[in-house]
Amino acid sequence: IEPKGITIKVQLVYYLCRNGQLKHTHYVELTHVSNQPLHLKDFKDRLTILRGKGMPSIYSWSCN
Repeated sequence: IEPKGITIKVQLVYYLCRNGQLKHTHYVELTHVSNQPLHLKDFKDRLTILRGKGMPSIYSWSCN
């Protein structure tokens, strides 16, 4: 039996880039189950809720 994860709040800082230049930092908080990996899709889904359906799709994304 796999132990149940605890729902936690995760704070993420991200940057948007325009014409090769980094813009100011952005901050988003999302809830996440602690025993599950956090995926880029989770973050993009949260951005869709906060900023609208088209927002994540107009940018290219990478994780570090």
